[in-house]
Amino acid sequence: MATPSGIAISDWINTAFGNGQLLIGNGADGIDGGTNEQAMGGAGGLWFGDGGDGGTAFGGWGGSGGNAGFFGNGGDGGHGGGFGSGDYPGDGGDGGNGGTFMGHGGAGGDGGDGAAGFSGAYGGDGGTAVAWLFGNGGAGGLGGDGGNGAAGAVGGDGWYGGDGGRTLALFGDGGNGGAGGNAGNGGSAGTVGDGGDGGYGGLGGNGGAAVTGVGGGGGAGGNGGNGGNGGTTSGNGGNGGVGWFGGSGGSNLYEKLSGVGGAGGQGGDGGNGSGDGHTAGRGNGGGGGGAGAIGVAGGDGGAGGDGSGGAIGAVGGRGGWSGFGLAGTGAGGNGGHGGADGGGVGGAGGIGA
Repeated sequence: MATPSGIAISDWINTAFGNGQLLIGNGADGIDGGTNEQAMGGAGGLWFGDGGDGGTAFGGWGGSGGNAGFFGNGGDGGHGGGFGSGDYPGDGGDGGNGGTFMGHGGAGGDGGDGAAGFSGAYGGDGGTAVAWLFGNGGAGGLGGDGGNGAAGAVGGDGWYGGDGGRTLALFGDGGNGGAGGNAGNGGSAGTVGDGGDGGYGGLGGNGGAAVTGVGGGGGAGGNGGNGGNGGTTSGNGGNGGVGWFGGSGGSNLYEKLSGVGGAGGQGGDGGNGSGDGHTAGRGNGGGGGGAGAIGVAGGDGGAGGDGSGGAIGAVGGRGGWSGFGLAGTGAGGNGGHGGADGGGVGGAGGIGA
């Protein structure tokens, strides 16, 4: 309806029959840099039209996407971060709902990334497909990444990915969960001092449920941050952060978990130590794979981290849980490597999970 004749017809229908309600047309997109309310996407036409996409408010919050009416797709949620969010990023906005007869849910917005040493923010959830006939749930937004630590300070944690939207339609699949944010690295020390530990990875979002279709896949877990190096003259290396769990797959009427679980995040590497008697940082384990439900076999275990300076590498971790159907779950992340040491004992390799 974007042609001149189509616009004229739409305007006539809306004026003659709408009584102030938009009947045909897409909702307006949210405004960036304004208030939280201004960042929200507008609703689509009552008969036909997609919801508007969310913007990013001045405070860093992502606006939710607008809902569709009878026929149409929900708007995507706005991304978090920026526009005055400072050290504390805003969450991503949720996706709008699809049309009541036919239409997909909108995707969730990505969470904002943290400033130096600060955690990321939540990814928005995908919109619901509320249609009775056909529609897929929206994908969850990505979790925000953590910021790297300042000198000798801890890295920020990655944050949670958004859940995939569910579908209520007779024909349609659940939305995939968003991946968890990656953690920031620990800051290296200066001349003397210990390196900062790496942050924790974010949890992957869960897949959305379906009725007769396939549930959404779980989002991958975020990776742990690397530990910072010890001081150039003397200091311990920081420990690597833990990679976190992948999200679970979504369900349907026949299977509790019909979607594939997300892969676990990788563990961060330990930082290097320096000076007599100081130890290198320890790499931490990868996160476990999220539960699948269509699996006979569990996911593969993560590889053990490599030892350094005479230390023994740790054992590989267990695989993710098996599901009840045909495919396996996500694989566990690999353990981080232990850091080298200039005078003390090499750090132990991390444990996969």
